Amino acid sequence: MPDNLGTAGNESELYFADFAQILIGDAFQTTLAVSTQAMYVDAGGTSRSAFQNDETLVRVIEAVDLNTRYDSAIAVLTGAAWFPGAVAGSKMKIVTFTDRCGGIGAVYNKGDVGMFPDNVADAIVAAKKGTAKPVPEPEPAEPEETGQKEPETPQNEEKPAENEPETPENGKS
Repeated sequence: MPDNLGTAGNESELYFADFAQILIGDAFQTTLAVSTQAMYVDAGGTSRSAFQNDETLVRVIEAVDLNTRYDSAIAVLTGAAWFPGAVAGSKMKIVTFTDRCGGIGAVYNKGDVGMFPDNVADAIVAAKKGTAKPVPEPEPAEPEETGQKEPETPQNEEKPAENEPETPENGKS
């Protein structure tokens, strides 16, 4: 699965499928070929002889195909970021699955709940596999109490003015 798509190189594609609607066709036509004389080029680019290296080359061809019963059984999401904040302004949504859904890193069953970036959640809803609602914003935290209290001024005592001259009566001498 690509993980370097998009202009910033931090996007990918997600494929959603209802695997109960996937059809696999097999023509039951297998072709088998074996050779001890063939020559091949290895990963390093060197030509190698199977006979000289006491190797047997085997080629198997199987005719199979894959399709869906309904076009809506597969949905593709492009431009998907794999973590919150990967795309500027992305937010999270809570998804409640209304049908079985696979292909997003796990298989989710009807009734499962998960949290996804908003674009992924929107694709799940578009594929008719779930409903989504925004994650509630956290409430502002209450200021923590330090346990220290500000000194209290008795009700009947007058507070001296800050720019008052120093005198024995106001206690500033």
